[in-house]
Amino acid sequence: MTYPLGPRGQPDRARATVNAIPDPAVMRIGRVTRYNAGYITVAISDSDVLVDAAYIFGAYQPVLGDIVAVVKQGNQWLALGAMSPNPDDNPIANYSFEDGEASQPAPNWTIYHDPSSTNTTSIETSFTFLSPPIDGQKTLRVTLSPPPVGAISSSFDYVSSDPFPVTPGELWSAQAWVLANSLSGGPWVRGTGAIFFSFYNNAANTYPNTAAPDGGYGVVQLPTTPPWLLVRSESGAGTGVEVPAGVTHARVTLETDLTQEDTTSNYGITAYWDRVIATKLS
Repeated sequence: MTYPLGPRGQPDRARATVNAIPDPAVMRIGRVTRYNAGYITVAISDSDVLVDAAYIFGAYQPVLGDIVAVVKQGNQWLALGAMSPNPDDNPIANYSFEDGEASQPAPNWTIYHDPSSTNTTSIETSFTFLSPPIDGQKTLRVTLSPPPVGAISSSFDYVSSDPFPVTPGELWSAQAWVLANSLSGGPWVRGTGAIFFSFYNNAANTYPNTAAPDGGYGVVQLPTTPPWLLVRSESGAGTGVEVPAGVTHARVTLETDLTQEDTTSNYGITAYWDRVIATKLS
C-alpha cells in the first residue's frame, strides 16, 4: 500500500543559510585571576563572570592581574594578550623609565649596590639599540664595569621603585621585562634578573632596610643576546604576594646579578629593564 506524499516540499533556504553561519565572535576585556600551562581564568569586566580561555602559544605570557582582550566564538574563549597602555592602577612611578635624561639615574628609583660585589656598575636611564624597548623609548641600563684582563668581576645591584601604600593581608603581583648583552659570548659571562616586593613600615626607608622578608621572588637566567624575558613576582600558589603584618608600604625591587669570568678579555655585560607593573589583586 502506498500513501500520498502531498505537495512537493520546498527547501527553506533562508533557514539553511542561517544554520550554516558560525556564531559571531565577541570581544571582551577582563583581568587574569589565575593561569596554568593551558588556560587562563579571566574575570570579565563589569560582571562577576569568570571564563577559562586558551592563550596564543608563544605570543602571550600571562601574569596575575593582567588586563587582557579575549574573544568568544561559540563556547570557546581565546585570550589575545595584555593591553598595551600602563594600567590606571599601576602604582609604579616612572614604570618604563621614560622620565629623566639618558645616561642619568632614573627618577623615582633608588639604587643599592651590594658591597660584596667585586666591581662597580653604572645604573642609568638609557636608550637601547640592542633590541627595541618593550614600552616607550627608554630603559633602565645596568652595566658591569669591564674587569682588568686576568680578573674575575661580579656585581649585585638592587633598584627599587618609589614606595606605595599597602595594607597587611592584601595580595599583589608584579612584572618586568629584562634582557642582557655582552660582546663576549660564552658561559664565562652570565647574569640573572629578579623581581620581588620589599616591605617597609614607613615611606622613608629604602632597600635593604626592610621591615619584613621580601615577597614573591621571581628570577630568570639572562642570555647575552635578545630576546626580552618576562619576570614575575607572584606566590608559588598563583594567588599573589601577601603583604605581611606590620607593613605600611612596599616597593618593587629589581635585582641584577652580573658576572664576568673571562680572564682573557675585559668585556663587560649589560642588563636592560623595562615596563615594571604592580597590581593589587585583592
